Amino acid sequence: MSTEPWAFGPVGDLAWRHFPEAREQIADLVCTELQRAIDADRMPQPVDQFE
Repeated sequence: MSTEPWAFGPVGDLAWRHFPEAREQIADLVCTELQRAIDADRMPQPVDQFE
């Protein structure tokens, strides 16, 4: 089990912390990247903080 904390980049971390209404969109971006990684048989990449 990894002990590294989740990080969404400087902008993503601030949005998660200070704008709870953005959490659903951030979660959707993470899920989309996980699905793309599964489909392409690769490791997930960090979510682009400006997407």
